[in-house]
Amino acid sequence: MKKVMLFVALVGWPMFLRGAAAAPSIELQEIVDTLRARQQKLRTVQLVWKATETYVKHYWDKHEPGDVPGPPEDSTIEETGRLWLDREKQRLVDEGPKFCPSTNRFERRDDVYTYDGTVSKTYSPPEPGAYAAVSISNDEMDKPIAAIPDQVLAWSFRGYDIFAKTPIDQWSASRARGPGGVDCILLRNVSDGYSIWFAAKPDLPLVRVESRDEGTLDWQLDVETRPDDNFGWLPVSWKFAELDSDRMRHTVSANVTEVVINQPIDPGLFDFKFPAGTEVCNHITKESYVVLEDDKRAPYTYEGKTRVILRNDSHSLRWIIVSMTAVLFAALVIVYFVRRRRFASRAAK
Repeated sequence: MKKVMLFVALVGWPMFLRGAAAAPSIELQEIVDTLRARQQKLRTVQLVWKATETYVKHYWDKHEPGDVPGPPEDSTIEETGRLWLDREKQRLVDEGPKFCPSTNRFERRDDVYTYDGTVSKTYSPPEPGAYAAVSISNDEMDKPIAAIPDQVLAWSFRGYDIFAKTPIDQWSASRARGPGGVDCILLRNVSDGYSIWFAAKPDLPLVRVESRDEGTLDWQLDVETRPDDNFGWLPVSWKFAELDSDRMRHTVSANVTEVVINQPIDPGLFDFKFPAGTEVCNHITKESYVVLEDDKRAPYTYEGKTRVILRNDSHSLRWIIVSMTAVLFAALVIVYFVRRRRFASRAAK
């Protein structure tokens, strides 16, 4: 899953717009306050959705020489997404086929993304001829719901967290006609080309988000919502389209099948344990190692395509310390008795 952090999440609108046909101004600070108030109500979230994804032949236009540029033919796959949120903690599971360059086809691989409030972990199950892998990071871009198109989840449930990370003067607000001629409030990020539409209704639900590069549309996300008495609105479905020079190369159509708000969530869901054999790349400590049984770890290398585990650092270090201590102790004992014998011999003379 491509990770791209977009600081464009908005999920509500200020109360002063209620019932107003044409507000004289739009105060961004009131938007921030509204986002904060709504997010405080959404303490925990559990969401399930079904998605249909399409990929055009060789849709990866940017790849290294020798890399497989994507599926050899146009492909459609079915996936299931599961999200758990508990305040700042996040867990996202992406169940379904993923394209595997090693086999040049789609294989069932359930990716797991977690954030425990400090550290993000991205787990990819093994594909044929390879090993499971984990990336550990504290980069904002690596949070579970920071990805496209999964950011609809961030915009729906954690808008204040994301919006508050950008200076408020990077945004402009205006009235505009949205999809289907809907009266909308249009927000633009003046520095990075992101735009957001909200229906001009009392709770101003999310309608569309798009990204443009020098005027050319990169991707577009349309969202359908439903009213909710407690939280203003909740997402029902969304459609995502990624383009390349006006050529459609990747689409997602998703429908929510289950949503539970403010019910207890098992804390263990946000502390992902890596299966034995997983290769870990820790971008925080700059370590790379293989997870062994009982959560032990060891460095590794590759000889061709064969992985070679070098040694278990912690076990070896303890063994070396114990061994050196034993050798030193034995040497001291020997020296003591040798010197004692010499001293006794001299005294006898």
